[in-house]
Amino acid sequence: MPMTSLKLSDDERRRAMARAAELGFSTLEDYLLSLIHADTELPVSQELEEELLKSLQSSAREFSPAVWEEKRRRLIEQHHQAKAG
Repeated sequence: MPMTSLKLSDDERRRAMARAAELGFSTLEDYLLSLIHADTELPVSQELEEELLKSLQSSAREFSPAVWEEKRRRLIEQHHQAKAG
């Protein structure tokens, strides 16, 4: 598969390579492809965007691991429903 050329400044390349290594990617190309895939595979619904904005406007609070797991489960469920629909 041909790769499109992407011009990055030295600083952009340095930061991107550092982030790729931090996340465990073996190459910068693998990291950039993962970003593209994540962006195209997970469309943000209007409902999710509204929820995210609402959460940014609310006060901070601590959550237990069980609460985070439930939130994660619901998000995955919504994602699967969006892909199916």
